[in-house]
Amino acid sequence: METLAVIFAMTMVTYLPRALPLLLCARRTVPDPLARWLGFVPPAVLAALLAQSVLCVGPSVDMSMENLFLWASVPTALVRWKTRSFAATVAAGILTVALLRAALP
Repeated sequence: METLAVIFAMTMVTYLPRALPLLLCARRTVPDPLARWLGFVPPAVLAALLAQSVLCVGPSVDMSMENLFLWASVPTALVRWKTRSFAATVAAGILTVALLRAALP
């Protein structure tokens, strides 16, 4: 019984901070400058996550030839630029990493 109470309490602690702002702001309009600023948040977060995945190997930045993901990001970015397709970009990234792993010792 104590375990269920802990699980319920943890669920509430996790769920309420996410649900309350949505419930309180659901019927309000956001000012245009704030909406425009909020539009930059997802690309910025994605770029930060992507940069860390591509540039960091372990705890440090690796710009060497051994960083497979750094070199795979170049054709992947070109595919994204040419096609503007998320699926094609993901496929190009996976294929490039697979080919580089197979080709390089």
